[in-house]
Amino acid sequence: MEDRINLHQLMELKAAFERADTDQGGSLDMEEFLEAFGGVLGENLTTTQLIHLFMKIDANSDGSVDWDEFTQFMLLENQAAADMSDRSFAVRYMEQDPRLCDPNPKSVHHRDMIEQILLIGKGTQQEKLVTSARDGTVRVWNASTLAHVKTIKVSESSWITDCKYFGASNRLAVACVDRSVYLYDNGSYDEATRVALSGVDTSPLSLGTWNDQQAEKLIVGDDDGHVTLYDCTPSEGELYLSAAPAPAGRRLLRDRRHSDWVTKVCFYDELNAMVSSSLDGTLRIGELERRSRHSRVLGDVEKHSQKKGVYSFDWSNTFKLLASCGLERTVALWNPYTLRQVAQLPGHNSSVQHVEVNDDCHQLITCSIDKTVKVWDLRNLKCLQTMQDKTHSRPENRISALRYDPVRCQLLTASTTLRAWPMQKVTKRSVNSGHEHPLCAALYNQNFNQVVSGDESAQVCVWDVATAEMVFHFADLHRAKMTAMAFDEAGRRLITGGNDGTVRMWNFSNGQCLRELSGEDFLEVSSIMFIVAGQNKLVVAGGWNRKVVVWRDDAEASSAQSTPERTMSGHAEDILSIAFSPHNNVLATSGYDGRILVWHMESGLVKFTLCTPNAESFEVRFESSTPSLPARPARSANAARHAV
Repeated sequence: MEDRINLHQLMELKAAFERADTDQGGSLDMEEFLEAFGGVLGENLTTTQLIHLFMKIDANSDGSVDWDEFTQFMLLENQAAADMSDRSFAVRYMEQDPRLCDPNPKSVHHRDMIEQILLIGKGTQQEKLVTSARDGTVRVWNASTLAHVKTIKVSESSWITDCKYFGASNRLAVACVDRSVYLYDNGSYDEATRVALSGVDTSPLSLGTWNDQQAEKLIVGDDDGHVTLYDCTPSEGELYLSAAPAPAGRRLLRDRRHSDWVTKVCFYDELNAMVSSSLDGTLRIGELERRSRHSRVLGDVEKHSQKKGVYSFDWSNTFKLLASCGLERTVALWNPYTLRQVAQLPGHNSSVQHVEVNDDCHQLITCSIDKTVKVWDLRNLKCLQTMQDKTHSRPENRISALRYDPVRCQLLTASTTLRAWPMQKVTKRSVNSGHEHPLCAALYNQNFNQVVSGDESAQVCVWDVATAEMVFHFADLHRAKMTAMAFDEAGRRLITGGNDGTVRMWNFSNGQCLRELSGEDFLEVSSIMFIVAGQNKLVVAGGWNRKVVVWRDDAEASSAQSTPERTMSGHAEDILSIAFSPHNNVLATSGYDGRILVWHMESGLVKFTLCTPNAESFEVRFESSTPSLPARPARSANAARHAV
């Protein structure tokens, strides 16, 4: 429907919307909507189509649509239409045999673990890769072939902890654990012309660069929790800088922002702030001005019983998120403007050491200490691919550095050598044919004369009954297998449940997730139902946790994560199905053991139990008397099902 509205019509729609909003309330009901938009879209859409458009936009069924809802719906529907073509292929990183792909002899490999990979001169003929390692050397490689070009011996006895590149002056900053920082000319790497930053009283562990207008500034994080800022703008004939009080024209700031090792520092122009991480378990964001060195901590670390170290982080300019990793096995996503954590990505089995954002493909790449690399889709936070580096490396069997090469579309990992994982597009079967996995439900929607079907891969297809064609589909509704579906009472929203215990509410017309209903357990949801009990609108779910979980549906919680209003216990086995009688205000749930519990919705108590001991008899037992069940073997069929 959105492809029939052009830019000129959209401007007319905005003007018509404002004219129809006579009470200046900012929203239109259905009659006002039809009157306002009928004249603009009358040539393209029928009255029935306009009514359907209103109902699709008004997914929460409050009877009104404002301009933000309308434009957001059109935007998401356009994105969803684009996703239908995007899902015809999958992007995967392909594993190559490192013995066949390494063009270098072992004599030019690093003799210790690589700590940093830099891509320098991106898009130019001078493009190259630079690696720094704990063997005290910096090595230059051909960016296309990974062939060795040059080795620079920085220190005879000290580890190199980090290196960074100054693009304006074409210089390379290298930090060593022996309290020294060197600046090399990136063209010659001549030791005679290197600039030494001496007099540092702590070991520099991490470096960052900041091009502040015409000034080049170096950010240094050390082993004492300090973050120091140096003005490294080259001046004619000057080859030596000191950490002593800065001369005129050079600013030197020193701030103790952490209480332990500073693992990474980086300045982001988009945030106009510096972000630093530390083994003290904090991720800080702050300014770097002389008189304004205030920094704030991302997240409320005081709520955690133990602070665990943060190893690395990266910034997504597309999604405006910071991703961090550390001693925890999860990856955290932060909103740097609100200083709140917005999501966590579980899945790694050991500490996560590296995170890398690939904004071109909407990806987040993470690497754990057990050499497991995971690729995540930042649009839906779903894990797209898991790779395991099975090659053994010495002196430590781990991936010590990670970098995405956007020019060649490949992932680079490092131990003592570089290894490339090229990206390829793998063609999928056409999604236009429908489902490719077993269905979990199919629902008829009388408002739109459509059938909505869902399968175990968490994909939903919307079918037009009149034409028997698929008009829309969206996928990745859950990270795990989808197991249950239901409509709300108005047929505007789709409620889905997964075998990981998640329950979500969707606008199935454009794939927008409206709410996430959090539960108590992470067990399969086998049945979902939307009920209207008096003045209350409720979402009821049951499953393998043997509990009936109830959430309240109201306008205030339409876009928030909701917690259960109540949890009703009584089943001894898994709940299989749910039914509701609005006349008596009772809820019936069936269990795997053959029991049917009838609940009073106002009190949340079991009214009575229906039990079928055998196929020839049927009895009703009130809860005051305990029903007798037939003898069961020591290991029930349900226990075997859970074991599987």
